[in-house]
Amino acid sequence: MIFIEWNDVGDEDCIAQFSKDFGDGKSLEMTKIRLTDYSLLYEALLENKNKYRTNLLRNLKKDIYDLVLTNKPGTKMRVVGLEEDDKLEEVEVVIGVGILSEFGKKGYSSIKPNEIYEDIVFDNRDLNPRLVVEESLPTLLKFYGNSIPINKYISQYDGELDEQIKKEIKTEFRQLLNNTIEKEKSRGRISETTIHELRDNHSDLKCLEYIPLLDFENIDENELKEFLVEFMTNRPNFLDTNTKPINKTNFRRIIKIYDWIKYYYNNKECPMH
Repeated sequence: MIFIEWNDVGDEDCIAQFSKDFGDGKSLEMTKIRLTDYSLLYEALLENKNKYRTNLLRNLKKDIYDLVLTNKPGTKMRVVGLEEDDKLEEVEVVIGVGILSEFGKKGYSSIKPNEIYEDIVFDNRDLNPRLVVEESLPTLLKFYGNSIPINKYISQYDGELDEQIKKEIKTEFRQLLNNTIEKEKSRGRISETTIHELRDNHSDLKCLEYIPLLDFENIDENELKEFLVEFMTNRPNFLDTNTKPINKTNFRRIIKIYDWIKYYYNNKECPMH
């Protein structure tokens, strides 16, 4: 890892090694380059000719990412060992990945709830469903209870589900609601409203509160996703800010509702092992 620092204090330009200590005996070795004139760096970079086309690099990055997480090489990638040190001089590019199987498992066991919420709404994290079910969900459910959406991942899983995960499977929409919401729904104040109509007449935070009060048949999957995408795009750190706890709870519930509709209700063959 290399850091470039502008030398604006009149000291001599230099290249030096330094270490960042993270505690528990863990540290990261880095190279720091201090420059007064960045043109020297640009000229050096120009001397470094690209060895790969951009599209090839993009595919190579994806293959390495998949390999690290799954320990299964794709059809265009194989893992080989370098048995003799004197052969290293014949190699132009060496990619160090580490202990693949352990890296993948450790990475998935440390996934945070916000990563799951984002993946449910944007479907953008390319998570491995098997590893999420086996490594992530047991830990997340242990610490965060029933606030974690699970249906996207178990709908793509063909193994035996952990007992804790089985307990969180909801077979009816009302199981996603609490007693307070059920009582409010029974009043029928806005139950026949649609999400589109809610958004026309209320703030986004009020929509978070009111959407669970709608009759199930009035909750359109596409309208719900559109609302969540816009909400999260405009508030990317919503769950990390000093937002009122009730608003965070409502937000997580709405994502769970979307996850249930899309990946359970619309996919009744979801595994029930």
